[in-house]
Amino acid sequence: MGTSHSIVVQPFELVSVMNYGAHADGVTDDSDHVHTGMVDAISEGKVLFFPPGTYLLNTKLTMHDGASFAGVGDASILKGTVNPTSNNIVESLKFELGETTPSNEKYFGASDAYSDGAVSHLYVLNCTFSGHYAWDSGEGRQIQLGNIPVSYVLFDSCTFLQSTYNKNNQIRIWSDCDATDCYMHHIAIRNCHFDYTSRMNLEITGANSSCAYPWHDIIVDNCTFDGAGNQNISIVGYGCHDITITDNVLLDANVNPILNQGEASLELGNFTNLILTGNHVGQTAEGTTTGSHVKFMLGQWIPDTEAIVNNNWIENNIFDGRLSTSSQIWLKGSGWTFKDNTVYTCSSYGSYIMHGDDQTIQGNSFYAWDVATQNIDVDNYAVNVQNTDGADWTENHFYSKESGTPVRLHYTCPNGDEPNGPSINNTFTDCTFHRKSTAVNVKADTSTPPSSFTESGSTVVEI
Repeated sequence: MGTSHSIVVQPFELVSVMNYGAHADGVTDDSDHVHTGMVDAISEGKVLFFPPGTYLLNTKLTMHDGASFAGVGDASILKGTVNPTSNNIVESLKFELGETTPSNEKYFGASDAYSDGAVSHLYVLNCTFSGHYAWDSGEGRQIQLGNIPVSYVLFDSCTFLQSTYNKNNQIRIWSDCDATDCYMHHIAIRNCHFDYTSRMNLEITGANSSCAYPWHDIIVDNCTFDGAGNQNISIVGYGCHDITITDNVLLDANVNPILNQGEASLELGNFTNLILTGNHVGQTAEGTTTGSHVKFMLGQWIPDTEAIVNNNWIENNIFDGRLSTSSQIWLKGSGWTFKDNTVYTCSSYGSYIMHGDDQTIQGNSFYAWDVATQNIDVDNYAVNVQNTDGADWTENHFYSKESGTPVRLHYTCPNGDEPNGPSINNTFTDCTFHRKSTAVNVKADTSTPPSSFTESGSTVVEI
């Protein structure tokens, strides 16, 4: 990933905001007092300190370049909207919305709606975002950095509390490249906890074919996501590269009865140089409602005419759909390495490997799973391969029983939203097929030539 996001903390001196007349009673407007203290602290090279209390900000507070804030954790509450700029450190504070915060607002962030500058070198550490909203219409974001250049941003060890409003994102970082070219790079979300949110927990999106500055160098590491009405993580853009997603837990996606659209817990699309390792994506017993989805879309929702999905590495993840009524993994694009993963799918179509060339698929376990019996599925495929040329399947395990065939080479996309095409030049080497004796290991449908695959060194384990 290149540049590290670690911070070298230098000795610093605190100056209390109470020295500038702040009341911290949650009733009196402290906007002017905080602003005055911030300007003075910058001039003296100090950090503005917020002792325990609630600081009401009825006016948006824009942090000046070089401003640093610190508190004592959840006891130090900023109630209102704070807009970061550049060279800001925010540590050990809790953010809540003010009583006058309008619809479509957030309480930490910046966008072209009220900022002409960029956000760069922003570090948010050990902060809590309350998840409570003062409106009943519009869309809310706890954190939004939008349509402006965003670079060298770190959120570390932050907590995002539950938000039940039906159009909320916890973090949204985006750019509308149809309107302006906005670069986004070196953004890290680490060691954070996300409670349930009604829309998306983490959304990084916006780059398209007209964007001159595709975003790059994104890290999501060691975070927990406790559920979302739609996606837990959605990172989609055109020509983007160098994304690392490691050691996260993503649970209970797409459980919002209002916004249920068959979305994915993990949605990643149109990029190169992805590293996806050590993650657990799945569903808890409490999340198994009728129609809920655990769908892991990797390189999905991107038109083939625009797709640049290659040179990506996915290793040692668990994609666990055993407690979901509908779960799949969609793996789209060329040059993937998909290695040592465990995949449980509760879908008649199984896992999708599609629309790509030269994929390496090695050492994985693919299960066709029955959510009702909590056992290997009686009739479904473990893997569907569609419009894929040159996939190398080595030392994989495929599980399907009764009349189910473990692997199917499929020509027609059942969902009807992808172009059709045969899969050819697939090789299956030293794979183990767990199936009934009456089934076959690999089946090509009537539109796919039987010569589309070769099989050698196979082992059959009857179940």
